[in-house]
Amino acid sequence: EALNYHQQALDIFQKIGDPRGEAFAYWNQGLALKELDQKDEGIQKLKCALNILEQIEDPNVTKVQDDLSSWKNQGNK
Repeated sequence: EALNYHQQALDIFQKIGDPRGEAFAYWNQGLALKELDQKDEGIQKLKCALNILEQIEDPNVTKVQDDLSSWKNQGNK
């Protein structure tokens, strides 16, 4: 259910042109997917978030990079 809400948020942020909100929606989708043991899909969502955050020079870039690094180092759990 959380994924549906994050997708709705993503749709809204894209529609209104809010890249930071869009990035956080992707990030939240990634976190939810990881909790559902869909880590590979979650990593893809984090990559989307990272790309946007880098483009807008958001200070949360490091946090997303840390999440990605941590998840990749955990193997396929």
